[in-house]
Amino acid sequence: MDKLQAHLPPTAKHIAFAYKDINTHICSMLINILAKEHTHDASIEVVNLPLSAVQRTQYYSIGIHPWYIDKANYSKTVEKFYIVASESKCLAIGECGLDKSFESNYNLQKEIFKEQVKAANLFKKPIILYCHKAWNDVLKILDLQKNKVPIIVPMYQVENFELVSKLQKAIKDFYIYFDKSLYLNNNEAIKTLKNISAKNIFIANTDADISIKDIYTTAAKFLNINDATLQQQILENFYKVFNLENLPL
Repeated sequence: MDKLQAHLPPTAKHIAFAYKDINTHICSMLINILAKEHTHDASIEVVNLPLSAVQRTQYYSIGIHPWYIDKANYSKTVEKFYIVASESKCLAIGECGLDKSFESNYNLQKEIFKEQVKAANLFKKPIILYCHKAWNDVLKILDLQKNKVPIIVPMYQVENFELVSKLQKAIKDFYIYFDKSLYLNNNEAIKTLKNISAKNIFIANTDADISIKDIYTTAAKFLNINDATLQQQILENFYKVFNLENLPL
């Protein structure tokens, strides 16, 4: 058994084996936790579906983004969201959260975010956050709703490592995902990656012009580890956070 499969839970080993290159006998297990469409650029892609989507990808997340709240159809939107969120191949709730730059519907944003936190805890699925200038309100809602599911935060929305440290202290199951900003050598992304446990990180890519493999390679370089070791760790994180044991294969 190669390094990537060592010490993995049984289901994770099974999935890793499914992606083994039969010529090199080396596992390549690239997981993209927030793809905007199914690009086949990673071994597993959790595609962020819009509520209007008719077709489902293999695995997906669903959320009501604060940019796209329809006040006139609030009840129908929440009802449809709950239906999709309950589906077995919906692995996460999000992107969802708050954006204070949209002041006209901010109170409604908070109500809808509360509903999504409730749904995430009901269905025991992690939350992929979107937050712009509203971290205090996000933390308050998570606390009031007695959130118990993992929270995944995008690095590109966190201003600096100091805020990352604050969020990590405030959120029990805190994870952060890195995207192309790391590949483009963003200083704060690099600093955060070097100062946070690899057990709390994911990789995501929504840019069709950049391969997720390059983001993994960049992350491994800054961590001074090889690609296979990073892939193993993120696979373990994925297994734990996304409830991989119950993943329909």
